[in-house]
Amino acid sequence: MFNFSKLFSLSKKKKGIGISISRSSICMAELFKNESIFLSQTGEIELIPGCFGENGEIIKPDEIYRALLELTEITGIQNRQVVTAVHGNMVFIRQFFLPLMSEKELASAVVWEAESWIPFDLNDVEMDYAVTNIDEENAQVNVLVAAVSKSLSWQYYDLFTSCGLELTAIEVEPVAIARLPIMLGEKHDFTFPTALVDLGDHYTNLVVVSKNEVHLMRTIPMEFEVNNKEDNIVKLSVDAEYEDKLKEVAFEIERSLKYLQSRSSVFSVNQVLISGIGADADAEKVLNGIIDLPVETLRLGLQEFDGDYFLIPPKFGIAAGLALREVE
Repeated sequence: MFNFSKLFSLSKKKKGIGISISRSSICMAELFKNESIFLSQTGEIELIPGCFGENGEIIKPDEIYRALLELTEITGIQNRQVVTAVHGNMVFIRQFFLPLMSEKELASAVVWEAESWIPFDLNDVEMDYAVTNIDEENAQVNVLVAAVSKSLSWQYYDLFTSCGLELTAIEVEPVAIARLPIMLGEKHDFTFPTALVDLGDHYTNLVVVSKNEVHLMRTIPMEFEVNNKEDNIVKLSVDAEYEDKLKEVAFEIERSLKYLQSRSSVFSVNQVLISGIGADADAEKVLNGIIDLPVETLRLGLQEFDGDYFLIPPKFGIAAGLALREVE
């Protein structure tokens, strides 16, 4: 269920549904493949506060069940096979370099490395890895490893099953974000490498990608929440806090990019693409004033029956990336 087998190679289905569950809402994106890939439908249901614990475990399953069931009824999705993603302190992601070796030797080496940084017995986690790049010149492979507590995986499995949905895969959010260039090529002028930054309401995810290569995946403990229900005085302080958070995120982005450049003097990221709930305001303007790279907000187009497109909020980025796993 939890695997990287389709990190870049997509399956041959004509439709795919991704459902992302955050602290504040459940987002759904349905993709359809014709001559190109496009969004055929989206949906969102808000969640009451306190559905998740500090480590990302579900502590109000009945509330999430109600919201997920309502979302499936409102959208009327016919395809019951879906993909979702987990998040929180019970999810572990690490990227590192290993010497070139056989597949069997690599599998053993990954387990040995994982035992040193995963704070659980490996028998208690679901783990998978993918080789994201082979450096023939330096005889190295870049390996991406992700692990999720089995107890958390089963919480998600039971939740979706109880709603009559079949989970074809449980992923981690950065992997879903890494797929977005596949879908966005026609709507964004990509100049790879590109940094994809999802400003979520629980974590901020940073992914640096080229066309068929993941250079970096990182989860930053910085959350964004938009509250439009307060009065103007309170909103001013919220905006100030929002800008401070963006400055911290900008610092972490630049620190990560400097690390990549330290590994290769010719490596240079060309642009930053932002998504998530935190990108719904003026994040693009603020970040463009801090980061010495062009920053652009994710543009997701939803196609209508007459063929026209209209833009949907960038907070659907993860759901769209999850759905991309299933389409051709």
